[in-house]
Order: sequence, then C-alpha cells, then structure tokens
Amino acid sequence: MSQASHWEKKLGRWVARIFSPPGKRGKLVVFCYHQVLEEKDPLRLSEPSIEEFKAYIDRIGAWFNVLSLPDAVSAMQDGKLPPRAACITFDDGYLNNHSLAAPALEERGLTATFFITSGAVEQGVMWNDLIIDGVGACHGEPKMEALGEFTPSLPDAVTPRKIAHAIIDNIKYLPLEQRWSIAERFYRENAGPELPRKMMDASHVADLAARGFDVGAHTVSHPILTKLDSSDSRREIEESVRWVAKVTGKSPQSFAYPNGRPNIDFQSEHVSQAEAAGCSVAVTTEWAISAGDVNAFRVPRVGPWWRFGRNGLDGLMRIYVKSLLPS
Repeated sequence: MSQASHWEKKLGRWVARIFSPPGKRGKLVVFCYHQVLEEKDPLRLSEPSIEEFKAYIDRIGAWFNVLSLPDAVSAMQDGKLPPRAACITFDDGYLNNHSLAAPALEERGLTATFFITSGAVEQGVMWNDLIIDGVGACHGEPKMEALGEFTPSLPDAVTPRKIAHAIIDNIKYLPLEQRWSIAERFYRENAGPELPRKMMDASHVADLAARGFDVGAHTVSHPILTKLDSSDSRREIEESVRWVAKVTGKSPQSFAYPNGRPNIDFQSEHVSQAEAAGCSVAVTTEWAISAGDVNAFRVPRVGPWWRFGRNGLDGLMRIYVKSLLPS
C-alpha cells in the first residue's frame, strides 16, 4: 500500500467523523493483525511487510483516535467514546510483533493490544507455522506421509500457499496433541529436525507491558474452544491469564478467542469463563464494528480491509457502510 496523500488523510478523517461522532453515537473499529514481516512472504500473503504496515498505521493514525482496547470498550459502554475511535490488536505473540510492529507503533505514538498464546511462546512456534514453513522448505511437492488420512486432495499445479492452507484446514479441528504431532512430523519430514523459533519469549512479553502496551491472553495452546470439554476450556483460558499476569506483573484485562468465530469456535460458556478468569473485554473475529450496546466479551474486529484487495478510502467506507446494513 502506498503512502496516503495529504488530501486522502483529511478526507478519511472527515468520513470517519461523519460515521463515528463522539459520545453515545460513537462506533469503535478494532483492527486485527497477526504478523509483520521484514519482507513479503508468498506463503503468508495476508501478513504485511514492515513497509506496508507503516503505511497502514500511518492511515490509521491519521484517520482515527487510537485507544487501548480496555479503555475504548469502557468508554463506549459509558457513552463517552471520542470521535473516530479505533484499536489495534495482534494475535498469538510473534517475535516480529516486538521487533517490528511495536517500534513502528511507538514512532507514531500509537498503542495496541498483544494477545499471547502462552504455550506457543514457551514452545517457540505455532503449529500452523510448522505446516507453512514445512511446505516452504520444499523445492517440489512436500512429503505428506505425516498427514495420513488428513492428506488433502489437491488439483494439479496448485500453489505452495494453497497446499499449506489445505493442510491447515484439514487438521485445525483435531484434538490438540494430535494436531501438534502431525504438524511437527510434517515439518521434520520436509524442513529438518530443528524446529524454528518464531514467537516472543517471556522477556519480550514483559517488555511490551513495561512500555505501556496492553498485553492480553489468548489461551495456552490456541485450541478451538468448542472442541474441548468445559474443564479443559476453562484451564486453557485461566492458565493463559495466569501466565500473562506472572510475566507482566499485571492481571490481563483483555482476551481473544482462538479462531474467534461466534458459536463456531467459542460459545456462551467460554464468554463466562473469560469473565470469571478476571478479564473485562474479549474480542472475536466477527467482521464488524462496535456500537454502545456491544457485549464487552463479544467485541468484533475487522480485517484490516486492505487484506481483501481494498485500499484507503474505499476500505474505510466499506467498514462503516457495512455496519449500517442488517446482519
């Protein structure tokens, strides 16, 4: 994405003010990111390079009043949102959140929430990245023996990116240990014996909190909560909250549901479990923006829009106009 012009910044600010005035009529846009990369990765096309990310947050900073997530939700429920309110969030706990995203945000005086998958941070890598990097390490078709019955049926001449995502889709909803075992064996068969480290460690997480960023919980092992029994889902949520509290010295207010689709990936009991664990706000991946009547434990998020082939003002208009349409 190219840099926004002076007039685009002014017009975007005006559009945001029209759709999101201050006070009780205000609306909250919550942006969702995962990684920020040194350079564009053909296997991770939805993840911005650092140069793209800087252009994105230049627009966000010009168009919106960026707040911390807990402050924004509290102000929205009290009818006291500032005009053009927005939040920026990152899921999972990738190392590049600390090394690339956080400095870029600080340079622009912007804040964000970083949701930490505590087990992945301890282990060093997410299971889905083992699949993606395993495919990426191959010069031809990857070895599929580790996948067994979950080997996807693929057309000829399919791209490596589509192969990786087909495998991920096939094993995403498996039990946690089985999912990890398959991903680990697949990586070792295709990329080598040593697993990569792609996540922050505890010191990075503590540093983000010390620098004033909101650090939230995102479960221990990133399960699909609806696939767990009640005691296991409670443990996933509570242990991740305790981990963040121990590392940062502050009990987290924010939580993100893994995968995040309401009534598919999480249900009402998981909302109750997040609240019981001490959080005050939780976010989903429902593509929408929030108004004052939003449930604080079902806050939706958006793309960002440019991941869907839209740039600048057309994407800005889309998120607001969609919010006015029937669900």
